[in-house]
Amino acid sequence: MSEIREINLYEQGCLDLIEQRLDDIVSSFELIKTENIYDEDEDIVYRSFTFNRGIEEWVFCIAPNKQIKYFESGVPETLCEEILESLD
Repeated sequence: MSEIREINLYEQGCLDLIEQRLDDIVSSFELIKTENIYDEDEDIVYRSFTFNRGIEEWVFCIAPNKQIKYFESGVPETLCEEILESLD
């Protein structure tokens, strides 16, 4: 059975700051969707960020400590660079 837990204040604050930085710095792509995802193995909440340009979309999952936990193959280099800059 899958466990579910609420996001804690620390995770919420960190992920909100990350989202704001992404929104401020990533200018070549549009942030169109975010979703909190609970990882029961690590007992942590990540946030997925969906970006698009034109009809293409790319997803990144980022932890509260700014670690990129997942991204899809074929992500444009410009998007990677802008995301890494926002996490610096």
